[in-house]
Amino acid sequence: MDKKSDNGADFYLADHGSITILNAVTPEAAQWVDDHLPDDALFWGPGGTVVEPRYVRDILQGIISDGLVVRA
Repeated sequence: MDKKSDNGADFYLADHGSITILNAVTPEAAQWVDDHLPDDALFWGPGGTVVEPRYVRDILQGIISDGLVVRA
């Protein structure tokens, strides 16, 4: 997680139906996760956070309003 991805994304979002994985790919994204998601969040691999589908919209709105970029 040392630079923006090639397409300028800070996060990648992967929808797997019953769960969604939000992957932080920049230091700014990782800091956003630390600052905004609960301490008991379930992590999936390096930089990945498991998010229940019912929370995705609110989290994405927060990320975007803070000036970060999300790609699916």
